[in-house]
Amino acid sequence: MLTFIDESGYPRPTDSTKNPILLGVCIHENDIKPITNQIYKLKDSIYGKQDEIKSTKLIREATITKNRTNNKAYVEGMVDIITSYDAAIFAIIMDKPDEPIIVPEHHLPKQYYLLLKKVEFYCNHHHYGKAMMIFDEVHEDADRKIAEAITGFLFKTKFGRSFHHILEMPLFVSSAVTPAVQFADIFAAIASGYTRILQGSANTLKDLQGIINPSDLSMTDKDRLDVVDKTYAELLRLRNLTSYYTRQNLSVSYIRARKSNDMERTLSLYGTDEDKYW
Repeated sequence: MLTFIDESGYPRPTDSTKNPILLGVCIHENDIKPITNQIYKLKDSIYGKQDEIKSTKLIREATITKNRTNNKAYVEGMVDIITSYDAAIFAIIMDKPDEPIIVPEHHLPKQYYLLLKKVEFYCNHHHYGKAMMIFDEVHEDADRKIAEAITGFLFKTKFGRSFHHILEMPLFVSSAVTPAVQFADIFAAIASGYTRILQGSANTLKDLQGIINPSDLSMTDKDRLDVVDKTYAELLRLRNLTSYYTRQNLSVSYIRARKSNDMERTLSLYGTDEDKYW
């Protein structure tokens, strides 16, 4: 089992991302070659002989709301590829800290521990053998610190030694030459998009609280109606974004459900065409 890992943002106060994400995509080793071939064919058919397309250019509002057909087709094509295989996706979503997180040298940061724990459980539950952690490389110093922390956790801690499926030495590769890492990049961006939508919805609804507060007598009826119209337009925009992201994620669930003859439970969770909320 190969687990391709990427990050969207970092858990530090100076980072621009409000909810940093660490995400891993688990793919069986026998599926890597056909998946890689499909990614190359997809990219060549859309972009030609172009370098890696980063998710920062793919997963953004303009891709969905404007006529960015190439980017949209590439994202949907990548989702179609991964859903045709028995893969698993795990995401660790964090809040941006107010203060720097102090991690002792050679200690494993919590988000990496939680991801390893999920992969270990997944491999154990499905009776897989060893799982190799493959990271999208950042730079030599940062990569070395993570490698040392993972190795130290697995070798030197009692709990780490109970992880029998995780290979002790992770790999760090360039996503430009290892296409499967792009799955982690894209799905981390999708997860990040969800969190931004939730935050935006909460902030927009706060504006409504201002116009129903009886102590606020400074607003005219026109002012209040303007706020209602603005709130409606913003929530509709966020709803459309949510619908797009959800359709991509649901395709994973439906394909897996068909494989496992579990469509009834999946439809009860997400709804049919008549009663779906998305």
